[in-house]
Amino acid sequence: MIKSGRKGRAWRARLATTDPDLDLAVTLAPAGEGSIRLHAKLIGILDGVSAIGMAFRAPGKERYLGFGERSNAVDQSGKVIENWVGEGPYREDENELVSSFVPQWGMRTTEDATYYPMPWLLSTAGYGVLIEDTLPSYFRLRTDRPDTWSLEVTNELDGLADSPEPPILQGLSVRFFAGPKPSGALRRMSKATGRQPAPAPWFLGPWVQSKDGDQNTIDTLETNDVPTSVAQTYTHYLPCGDQVGNTDGMRERTSLFHGAGMAVTTYFNPMICLDYQPVYGELAGAGELTRNYYGDPYDYRYLGFHVGQFDFSTAASGDAYGDLLDEALDDGYDGWMEDFGEYTPPISTAADGTPGMASHNRYPRDYHCAAREQTRQHVRPVLRFIRSGWTGTAKCAPVVWGGDPSTDWGFDGLRSAVQNGLTMGLSGVGIWGSDIGGFFSINSPPLSPELLTRWVQFGAFSGAMRNQANGFQL
Repeated sequence: MIKSGRKGRAWRARLATTDPDLDLAVTLAPAGEGSIRLHAKLIGILDGVSAIGMAFRAPGKERYLGFGERSNAVDQSGKVIENWVGEGPYREDENELVSSFVPQWGMRTTEDATYYPMPWLLSTAGYGVLIEDTLPSYFRLRTDRPDTWSLEVTNELDGLADSPEPPILQGLSVRFFAGPKPSGALRRMSKATGRQPAPAPWFLGPWVQSKDGDQNTIDTLETNDVPTSVAQTYTHYLPCGDQVGNTDGMRERTSLFHGAGMAVTTYFNPMICLDYQPVYGELAGAGELTRNYYGDPYDYRYLGFHVGQFDFSTAASGDAYGDLLDEALDDGYDGWMEDFGEYTPPISTAADGTPGMASHNRYPRDYHCAAREQTRQHVRPVLRFIRSGWTGTAKCAPVVWGGDPSTDWGFDGLRSAVQNGLTMGLSGVGIWGSDIGGFFSINSPPLSPELLTRWVQFGAFSGAMRNQANGFQL
């Protein structure tokens, strides 16, 4: 230790390291909501520094929960947990196929891969730890030694074929939440980072996807006396403007469902096709899309689409996105699937200057909170259901759903859906639901009646109950 002392309510220290060119400045200070923030800053020559972290003792009976939405386990003891927003996970025998139509930086092939990570550890000993940095980070839970766990923040990510020049890693920020029980630490964290808005009652009824024609769906529900609050439809207002030229058709559709006593949703994501003109050109010209090294819109391909993406670090981009959302609301829709958000390229740059490696994880929060801000004054609650997230997304997410599970019982199927719901709840997200019946049926067996029955039962006791009538299969 070089020096230490108090300044106000904070304790500060300057620490020597084993590198003579680097010191560490550490500050510990109260952060509100029963928490303490530790900020560590590297001082000296930072070239070549790729990670900074810290380790803690791990008592034998302590278990580690939370981490956002995870499919592999609830207790992550003995595992390495990566915090990077991405697709998945998928079954091991499906990774290669899915990778062929997903940007390579938007997909991780580990079992802990997730659309909605949070760098949040909730200990059964009654405390919580939140990494506040948006760079990639890791928890190593009894993997190096059985009596320790550690966390680290890094400016690199293994496996990126087109790796960016890493941003300078200056330090890390970690917030510790008191218990004394796990529920107390979770309550304090969720209050500090933001809780989901109170749902309208009709958000919580059964949702059904329109199939084989809207009128047929309505007739089938009425004939079988199936209580339903929401009809899900999927006209893609984005990325390519599938509604263009069909305003009358959209309004007839929403009126049909409203006449049957149901709300009706449609579809958005944060990307925009290059051939969706003149909208794309106007956004590109105004600097409202994520940029590449040269300052031009960063375009990429997914699922056969050639797209750029809105840059929600600018207020103007949020307003432009809001204009498109208003179009759907004017057509009578009551909400939409607010899809994707996982594809921010690590070699891109946000309008506020943040490099892609740091803006990638925060992008879902910026995206969903921009949509929340644009719709919060609407005369009726807007049902927006999302899959991507990060710390702070919950306050802007009325409903979260667990991505695209497989039509199977095990990993990435019903078992993982249950684990998704538990880990989300342990991370402060309660209005959550899964794709009842699954979505992917590539190498998975076709959906069986028994699996569907069990999944419906699970859905009935989830925060949101929604089926998935049309999935992805080969």
